[in-house]
Amino acid sequence: MADALAAGVEGLSLGNAQAAFQAATELGYCNRVVVFDKTGKSLQSSFDADPVELLKIASVFDDFDTSIGEGITIQRHHFDLHRLYADQGLCYGRRGDAQTGEGIALVKVGEAFILGTYSFPHVSAKVVPALKKIATEKFA
Repeated sequence: MADALAAGVEGLSLGNAQAAFQAATELGYCNRVVVFDKTGKSLQSSFDADPVELLKIASVFDDFDTSIGEGITIQRHHFDLHRLYADQGLCYGRRGDAQTGEGIALVKVGEAFILGTYSFPHVSAKVVPALKKIATEKFA
């Protein structure tokens, strides 16, 4: 069946992965967006997402200390994590400085993830709630 993307991964279908991706990119906040599942499979992406990196990112909510300590790597760029709320499926951080830096936001609903990176003037206070709203609407 074409609409079943990840066997056993609840809430994911081609339709809602595409809808979440489209909504996240249409915000205009993110430089990169990827929608993926708990196995690290990219369902929709604006870049060539590495499944090994995505699988590691999918485990961010499993261990607070390890995740805050190690951060997130995407496209071989390391991001320090500043906040992680596993019970809410929210995580964000950044790399670089205020002028040339880049933020990262990761939201999880069920077994679905949306990751976005963003630059100034966009900030986590704007990007994180917007991505969480999209994830909740599309995957809950």
